[in-house]
Amino acid sequence: MKKLILVLFAGMFLLAGTSCKKDDKNCDVTVANISGTYKILKVMYKLNAGTPETDYTSTIFESCHLDDLHVLNANGTYSYQLAGVDCAPPETPYSDTWSLSGSTITIEGESATISSFDCSTLNIVFADYNVAGDKATFTLKKQ
Repeated sequence: MKKLILVLFAGMFLLAGTSCKKDDKNCDVTVANISGTYKILKVMYKLNAGTPETDYTSTIFESCHLDDLHVLNANGTYSYQLAGVDCAPPETPYSDTWSLSGSTITIEGESATISSFDCSTLNIVFADYNVAGDKATFTLKKQ
């Protein structure tokens, strides 16, 4: 009887340990999967390899920009759409193009590397963004 209880406890422990593991979901980086509507969550910036990464979200974006939408259509068109709080002076929505080649995404003529994509959160890294050796990582959330 003690062995049976011990086996049941061990089974429950193992089952609980495997069922609570985080599901690290990775999506293939394809036009079909990347296409969608996004909002910018944050922008991290690193001047060079010797400096720490810093949150630059509020440095380069007013809060009224963070609720705007960035739409990547499967046909290669990109649009910036106003949503939520209006900026002063008001922004103008516009359209452009985007493309994908492997893990390189080009939006409005600017190329960057997709560092991760889990079907919901898209991380894009612009290397040599302002000066040689720096990088800016944009985190966008699919809506």
